[in-house]
Amino acid sequence: MTKTATLCCQLTNPIWGSNQVCLLDSGFGYMSTLPELKKKGAFGTILFMKKGFGWPSRSNARNIVAHMQGKNVGYQAVRKASLAKYPNTNLSLAGMVDSKHTSIMTNTWSTTF
Repeated sequence: MTKTATLCCQLTNPIWGSNQVCLLDSGFGYMSTLPELKKKGAFGTILFMKKGFGWPSRSNARNIVAHMQGKNVGYQAVRKASLAKYPNTNLSLAGMVDSKHTSIMTNTWSTTF
């Protein structure tokens, strides 16, 4: 787990075991954060943004953006995702077309938003 993901998990200590959802912006958008939060009894949602020259590793965001090209505003697509290091954690990767961009979020608590 990255240092940022570790810090994020430590900062959420007050909600461990509560089944509450922690919303993480792109600065904390590491895929390894979500399964670690789930282990602690909390859920998470990450908003992805393109960082530098690419999307967060292992996020498959590039394929979702390509799929969304030319779709109408409000169009949504949800895909199942997984991490090899956390095979028992179900992740949902969701994209929604806006007027200027595609929003991409992943979470451990639902298949829709």
